Amino acid sequence: MKSLKNVVYGLLPIIVIAVYSAIYKIDPLRVIQQKPFLILMFLGFYLLQNMIDAIRDKLITNLPYWTVLKARLTGNAYGLILPGWIGQELTRALSYNPKLKNLKKGLGFSIAEGFIDTVAICLLYLVFLPFYFSSIQLILILVALGNILGWGIGISFIYHTHDRIGKIEDYIMNSLRLGSLTLNYMEFKSYIRSGIKDKFPLLLIISFASFWVQGLYFYVITYNVILSSFIMGIYMVGALIPIPSEAGVGELILSLLLSPQNVIITRISYLISNASGFLFSGDLSFKEVKKGITLISKERNGKLLD
Repeated sequence: MKSLKNVVYGLLPIIVIAVYSAIYKIDPLRVIQQKPFLILMFLGFYLLQNMIDAIRDKLITNLPYWTVLKARLTGNAYGLILPGWIGQELTRALSYNPKLKNLKKGLGFSIAEGFIDTVAICLLYLVFLPFYFSSIQLILILVALGNILGWGIGISFIYHTHDRIGKIEDYIMNSLRLGSLTLNYMEFKSYIRSGIKDKFPLLLIISFASFWVQGLYFYVITYNVILSSFIMGIYMVGALIPIPSEAGVGELILSLLLSPQNVIITRISYLISNASGFLFSGDLSFKEVKKGITLISKERNGKLLD
């Protein structure tokens, strides 16, 4: 049943592109033939964005640059077929594990990266929002503000309580029968803290710059650097809505600012670019990722995180 769900997640964006193409009477293959350079441009800026973010990830993890770059690309690829944090954060942690030999350390670092990614995306959108504000964006504004607030409160709490378990945490863990994981959980919190300690402003600037650079793809279409920055911001905020590969949401958001042909080529480019991460996955097979998911979802005695 879970395998079927993964297949559905993987096929959903392709189905949505097909439906969108049918509505606007556009042949996706013809669009690809007419604008292959846009796919190459998107892929180029996508790789550049991840190369910049890998600098930040190296600062967080203190791992070799090539290791964190591969982990980032692999996480993005698995994010196409696995929902939420499982697709990206867990995959990156599993990619780090051969060198860290400590999954909770990898998870702590990976979640710190996810936190910075999210805040940077939301800020990119909000910074350029005044130039292109419209009431139709109210939901996306709430998504951006909610993510900044939610992640900010959560990470701030972890940062300042890394060496202790509060009453609420203790109650939740005991209610879920996870009391045996208390020490591991505290250690996990300490790794999130150590990943961003004394570096958060620099890490955020690097991440903001990386997404802005990726947005230069839209400059090739619009020839307007402010508009291209805004499109990148609003498009990535849409990715924060928990729908696999932004299926439907991505098309809707891009349709506010681009022609249907450019929407289709952008969405196809997005899928191809993210899928390219499978080329860098190395020894991390889908079977191993599924095993990691199963262990985390069923673990109750703390052995997994030792």
